[in-house]
Amino acid sequence: MNYTPAFNTDVQIVEQRPKMVNTMHVPYFDWDYPFDDPELWSSYCSNQEQRDAMRDRIKAMLKTIEENPDSCRAGSHDFTYPVIGFGMASAWPYWKPRPTVIVMGHLGAEYIDWQSLKTVRVVDPSPYGDVKS
Repeated sequence: MNYTPAFNTDVQIVEQRPKMVNTMHVPYFDWDYPFDDPELWSSYCSNQEQRDAMRDRIKAMLKTIEENPDSCRAGSHDFTYPVIGFGMASAWPYWKPRPTVIVMGHLGAEYIDWQSLKTVRVVDPSPYGDVKS
């Protein structure tokens, strides 16, 4: 994959790894990211039609988060957590800017890579609000 972000990736250091390798989070989402790159989907055991449907579903979830940043919950497994950040992050194992959602999980802030995103829902922003959609 040959992707160069159209923005400065040295914006904000969010986390430092023990060997002084920084995890960068840029609070800007690059919709020009190559979601269609075959290299990104090479490890998925599915045909092209299934991969296209998965990609479109994930992009729709990212769009929902972008439109409702203060009232979304997102998850990569059985639980959803409040979204506290959305943008491009350069982190393990890729070390290149990738679309990322940051949620407040049980143990603190967690990064969810765009390809791991499974669920997004819009909720009432009050602490005990009901799900809107």
